[in-house]
Amino acid sequence: MQSKRKIIHRKIYIGLLILLVIAMPFSEFLMSSAQIFLAANFFAEGKLLKKLRILKERKSILAFVSIMIIHAIWIFNSANIDYAIHDIRIKLPLIVLPIIIGTSELLSKKELKLILLFFISSVFTASIYSVFVYLGFTHHQIVDYRGISVFISHIRFSLMVSLSIFIVAYYYNEIKSKYKYLILLLIPWFIIYLFILHSLTGLLIFAITSMLMLIRYVFLNTNKFVKISTVSVIILSIIISLLWLNNSFKKYNNIDKVDYTKLDIYTANGNEYNHDPALKQTENGHYVYVNRCEKELRKEWNSISKIKYDSLDLHGNSIKYTLMRYLTSLDLRKDSTGVHLLSETDVKQIEKGIPNYIYQNKFSLYALFYKTMWELDKYKNTKNSNKNSLAQRIEYFNAGKNIFTSNIWFGVGTGDVQDEFNNYYEKTNSVLTEKYRLRAHNQFLTLLLTFGIIGFTLISLAFIFPIIYEKKLELGMLIIVLVINFLSWLNEDSIETQPGATFFTFFVVLYIFAYKKD
Repeated sequence: MQSKRKIIHRKIYIGLLILLVIAMPFSEFLMSSAQIFLAANFFAEGKLLKKLRILKERKSILAFVSIMIIHAIWIFNSANIDYAIHDIRIKLPLIVLPIIIGTSELLSKKELKLILLFFISSVFTASIYSVFVYLGFTHHQIVDYRGISVFISHIRFSLMVSLSIFIVAYYYNEIKSKYKYLILLLIPWFIIYLFILHSLTGLLIFAITSMLMLIRYVFLNTNKFVKISTVSVIILSIIISLLWLNNSFKKYNNIDKVDYTKLDIYTANGNEYNHDPALKQTENGHYVYVNRCEKELRKEWNSISKIKYDSLDLHGNSIKYTLMRYLTSLDLRKDSTGVHLLSETDVKQIEKGIPNYIYQNKFSLYALFYKTMWELDKYKNTKNSNKNSLAQRIEYFNAGKNIFTSNIWFGVGTGDVQDEFNNYYEKTNSVLTEKYRLRAHNQFLTLLLTFGIIGFTLISLAFIFPIIYEKKLELGMLIIVLVINFLSWLNEDSIETQPGATFFTFFVVLYIFAYKKD
C-alpha cells in the first residue's frame, strides 16, 4: 500500500514539474498553480521528518533558501511594508522550488529528459503560434515586434528560446531514436525565430553563451585537432564580427553632404519646400528636415490612409513624423511625389509606427544595429529618453547607481525600491514621464541598491555555495543556465517578476539539487 502511494505521489510530482515547464512560455496563472499543487503534493505525500532531515543534511538547500530569509530580514530596513510583502510573494519560487525539489527523490536521467522535452515542445509551440500572430492569422493586433510574444515578455521568451537551443545541442548525442535528426532542426528554427522576434537581447545572449561554451570545450577537450579547429572557429568568428561592426559603423555614419544654398525652393506642384539646417536628424544617411512640404504631405497622405496626418500611428507616435522618417529612409522627398511613390506595404508599415523601411527585414542584423545607434543618437541630441528603450535603460541605470551610492552598506530595504526611484525622479526633475519612471532594469544593481554591499554579498554567497557544495561546477548545462540568466540580469530586473523568478529558480534548482547521473 505504501509503495503504491509512493508511486502515485511520484507520478504527480513529475507531472506537476512537466506542467510547470509547459506553462512557462504560456501562462503565469498555470505557472503559479503548478507550484501551489507541488506544495500540496509535498505535504500530502507525508514523510515530513525525513524531508526535514534532508534539509538539515543538505546545507546547500538551506543556503539557497536563505536568499528569501535575507529578503525578509531587510523588511526591517523598509518603510513600505506592503510593497515588501508583495515583493516576497512574487519571489516565493526562490523558497518553494528548492525545498520541494531538493528534498524529493532525485530525478533519473530519463525523468530529466522528459521534463526538458516538454519544455522544448512548449517553447516550440509558443514560437509557432507567435509566427501565426505575426502573419495575421489570429485576432491579435500587432503594433511592433514585441507584440508577437503574446503570453509573456518578449525578452523572457527569448531567454527560453536560447536555453532550448542549448538543451537540444547538449543532449542530442544521447537521443537514441532514428528520427533524432528532426529534433536537430529545432536549432536553426529557434535561431531564425530570435530574428523574427527582433530580440537583440536574445541574439546577444545566444552568441555570447555559444562563444563561452566553445572556449570551455577547448579547455576540456584533449584532442589537439579539435582544439585547433575550435580555436580557429572562435578567432574567425571574432574577426568576422569586428569587420561587420566596422562596416556597420561606416554605413551608419555615411551622411549626405548637403549644400543648403543649392536645394530646390519649390516642389513639382509649385509649393514651397522647407529646409531646416539646424535639425540634423537622419535616416539611412539622409536628412529628415530637407525637401519638406507639409502642405502636400498632409493632403496626399490623408487621401491614401485612414489614419490622418495630424493623428497618432498605432505605436502612439505622431504619424506625420513617422511618415517623414520613412520617406527619408527611402531617399524620397517629403512632398506629394514622395508619398505617391509609397507602396501599399509601405503605407501599412507607417501606420503601424515603423519609421524606416529597413526595419521590415526581420533577419537583418544591421536593422537591429541601426535602431540601437539611432536611439543613442537621438538621446544624445535631445536628452529625451521617453519611448526609447535603450535611452530609458541608461536613465534607469543612472538613477539606480545614485540610489545605491546613497545607501551603500544596507541598501534601501526590500519594500522601498520603487519609492526611492519615484523620489529620485521627482528630486532630479527627470524628463521621463510617469509611465516610464521604472526601476533599474539591471538585476545586479537592483540587488545592490535594495540590500547594500552587505546584503548583496550574503545573497551572492547563497547562490555560489550550493554550486560548490553539490560539486556541480563541471556540469555544462548548469553553466549554460547560469550564463543565460546572469547575462539577462544586465538588461532586466529578471527575478523581480514571478515568471522571471520561476524560470531562473526552476532551472538552477533542477541542475543543482534534482539531477543525478545514472
